[in-house]
Amino acid sequence: MVIHEVNRFGIEHDYTVVDRIPDGYEVWNIGEIEGSPNYMPLCITYSGTFSVQTDKLLAIKVPEPERHVMERCAMRTGCGNLAEVRRALKGKHVKQSNRDLLELALPLFELYTN
Repeated sequence: MVIHEVNRFGIEHDYTVVDRIPDGYEVWNIGEIEGSPNYMPLCITYSGTFSVQTDKLLAIKVPEPERHVMERCAMRTGCGNLAEVRRALKGKHVKQSNRDLLELALPLFELYTN
């Protein structure tokens, strides 16, 4: 299944729907997909940049409370996938508020990641 989106800026994206977050993908912290609020956007960035490969977008269906935690984690801590969350939790210089959010998001990323 593919979700076609035209966002509020007139930009079009196509998202392939998946059941699990594949390796290399992360939560694209742009908020909900226009017209498909139960789906969370996933992306791959070009190596060493924040530029998104828009031809490889995915979407995963995640219930609202979990989606909100995972998106907030990506936005606030910069950790948008399981590997990044685990790496951040091993770090010594993580603010307690961010650590709490990472610990809340960890089991969710484990649940939805391959």
